[in-house]
Amino acid sequence: MNLKQDISKMPVVLVAGGAGFLGSWLVESLLTQQVKVIVVDNLKTGKKDYIKKFFNKENFIFKDQDLTKDFRVEEKVDYVFHLAGVDDYTNLDTLLVNSMGTKYLLDKSVEDKAKFLFVSSLDSTRETGRVDPRKFAEEIVEEYIQKQGLDARLVRVADVYGPRMPLAANNAMANLIKNAVNGETLHVAGSGLTRLRPTHVSDVVYGIMKAMFAGNTKGGVFVLVNEQEVNALAVAGVVQKLLPQRPNIVFDGDSPENLFSNSVDLTATKEILGWQPKIELEAGVKETIEYFEKNKEVEVIEPERLEVKAQETVKQLEKIISAPKFNLFKNLNFRNLNLFKNYKLKIKNSCLWLLLIPLLYILPLLTMVLPAYQTYNGLKKIPDLIKNNKYQETAKIIKTAADLQKKFVRIIFLYPWMPR
Repeated sequence: MNLKQDISKMPVVLVAGGAGFLGSWLVESLLTQQVKVIVVDNLKTGKKDYIKKFFNKENFIFKDQDLTKDFRVEEKVDYVFHLAGVDDYTNLDTLLVNSMGTKYLLDKSVEDKAKFLFVSSLDSTRETGRVDPRKFAEEIVEEYIQKQGLDARLVRVADVYGPRMPLAANNAMANLIKNAVNGETLHVAGSGLTRLRPTHVSDVVYGIMKAMFAGNTKGGVFVLVNEQEVNALAVAGVVQKLLPQRPNIVFDGDSPENLFSNSVDLTATKEILGWQPKIELEAGVKETIEYFEKNKEVEVIEPERLEVKAQETVKQLEKIISAPKFNLFKNLNFRNLNLFKNYKLKIKNSCLWLLLIPLLYILPLLTMVLPAYQTYNGLKKIPDLIKNNKYQETAKIIKTAADLQKKFVRIIFLYPWMPR
């Protein structure tokens, strides 16, 4: 086929967010087909380096545009992939690209009678107590399907990893890969029991392509995640095994962790797409670490996110510095404070309380003797458990010990006033 002569006959594919982690791999896969690809990306989280090798291709166009401000694509398109809001950053840009940006892309799809696909997150289905921008975008897509008859579908992903993954995303997978590449100890949140479904980027891209181009996918919701859940400690064990220095695994007890399993319905994914992940976790993690070791120039922390975080910290410090100082003698009115007048303490009652207070401490401490002994024996087994790669059992023992320690502190220092 003469490419120059047949570009005008090629289907046109618009990829919003095509310079990002997931988007750039999708673009690479699309360009192996006989299609013309238009990438729209403002490069705030995407990187031009990921797609610059395509700039000399005649069937590739890059538009440095902001979906929420200056979006314009004059060419008629046949397919629209919306991956611009998939990154794990919740800020004003994410909110706008999932609302205004989604609407602009949907309007373009309606105008050109193009097929539309929105990549969302499995987390959008979980109640978090806040508005999830991707869930809002999903609702807009559903409206266009119902009211405009748009040929659209949703894809939900979670814990996607692989080469080019954003190590600044501050999630469990990114943090462990970043620790490995930087030669640091491996940090896991809390007790290491965070539930994960690690899915390699190549498997996810294949599923996205099938969801768009396979038949009978209009209006469908396809979940592209690993059916098998693992905890963060198990992933840390895989990373540790792959590194020659065998770094220690450290538990960040104060870090938040997700102990709840995301229930997933993979029926449509299996029956309609015939999709399931192929890349094993160990092989995928090994490939990812090797990629970042060879590409150390790849930025780990985006300057813009660092600047925003610094500005937020400065604002918090300014609030603390400008806060009015508390003056004990000024703020409390001692004239109305008369202990003898208001309470009339009796010696007999005081003595009775003095006898009861020790019992409030002794009895709870006695109930802790057996659990403490059992936990002590469990902690002695940890070196052998780690040696045998029994990370989940290790995490449970550590969590039990931490809970016991908290209970002990509560009894000694604050019992019975501290809420359990």
